[in-house]
Amino acid sequence: MAGLVYDLMDILEDELLLYNKLLEISKRKTDIIVAGDVNALHELTKEEQEVVAKNLKLEKQREEIIGDIALVLNEKKETLTITRLIERLGDLEEDKKRLKEIQSKIKDVLAKLKQSNEQNKVLLEQSMEMISYTINAIQSTRSFSTNDYSNGGKIQNQSGQNFFDTRQ
Repeated sequence: MAGLVYDLMDILEDELLLYNKLLEISKRKTDIIVAGDVNALHELTKEEQEVVAKNLKLEKQREEIIGDIALVLNEKKETLTITRLIERLGDLEEDKKRLKEIQSKIKDVLAKLKQSNEQNKVLLEQSMEMISYTINAIQSTRSFSTNDYSNGGKIQNQSGQNFFDTRQ
């Protein structure tokens, strides 16, 4: 079983590296959103998707190893957590310590990643609101009336120039 535990720790460390990479991407994304650089955001999103795809592969490997460890320990795969595995490792203090450190680091980086993603979500929502406001403001200039009177005392309606070409 020790070999399986070492394999699990290696995969968890690889996942940790990818989570740190996602955190770095998320922080860069914040700067790009603030700058309003749509092309850079598109490129960064591609990079992010590649990292997520790599992480999904590692997750599948991790799940397979957890299944094997659960089988050896006669546990249910669905309920075997890192904490539970640490409890079941017995006298393997170094392995327990390493697993606890990895677990702690993963929790920390995931919390930071969640916070960064929430910040980006708020920034994107604000950008969308601003875009919507701008479009509405432009569209509202399409039609307006003046206080100019034509012959007969009727108010003249003037149509503003349409900013968007609606013909296709």
